[in-house]
Amino acid sequence: MPGKYTSKKFATQNGPKRILRTVRTAAIAALLVLGLSGCLLNRVVTMKEQFCDFESNFAVNFDAGPEFLIHHPVLLDSDILWLSDASPTIISKTDDGLLMTFVAEKMTEAPDPDKDFAFNLHFVQSKGHYKLSRIQMDPKLSAIMGPEIINQAYIDRAAQDFCDVSWGFGGRELEYEITDQAMAMLPSRTEILDLLGEPSEYLDPESAFIYHFRLKNSDPKPLVARMTVWFDERGELPVKMESSYSRFATKADFTDQKMYFSVSL
Repeated sequence: MPGKYTSKKFATQNGPKRILRTVRTAAIAALLVLGLSGCLLNRVVTMKEQFCDFESNFAVNFDAGPEFLIHHPVLLDSDILWLSDASPTIISKTDDGLLMTFVAEKMTEAPDPDKDFAFNLHFVQSKGHYKLSRIQMDPKLSAIMGPEIINQAYIDRAAQDFCDVSWGFGGRELEYEITDQAMAMLPSRTEILDLLGEPSEYLDPESAFIYHFRLKNSDPKPLVARMTVWFDERGELPVKMESSYSRFATKADFTDQKMYFSVSL
């Protein structure tokens, strides 16, 4: 979907030399961090360029829940571990590679396994490495990630936006326009409750829901994903949404029909 790319600007009162030193130091630090993951930046850029010819490199399937297929795998299993900043719930060998399963649990006083969400990441073995070839979303997400919303026009616009992004160091933000068709498919308060169950907590006397999710894994301090949804005056339709996890964050303003995605490296 149409969008624009904006970069955050650094402000200082100590002159151009201070700015150059700050930028140079940040760039070196970022290079060192990315270097630990084995040229992750190069692989991310390569995958980004594949989006410029989406049909040759990717496919989307909805037969058994939302599924993203990668025809020419680039990202390594170590890259995914770095990006997710967490251990998978289950990791196992398959006939042709590796399978990582991440299970997200809603944080409540009495967690309900039926409300868990599982994400399967399939890797194929290639030249001594495991490379990400397929991402399977939990079938429960079909209600909000089905073909009615993620149609071909949506895919084409999103792929072109990603193709056009200029990568660099520091924080980055993408801005997207939410189409009228996507707006018409927004879940109601009741549908959100059916999908996610009762919120982890309420905000502003039930005018907003807050959900906390954590990964089921062996990490001593699992990272927590937070999602907040605000509703209109009738308390029926969402008007705003924010979510965050590790270095990733999203914001959606359904009144202005804008969505923002940011990542900090």
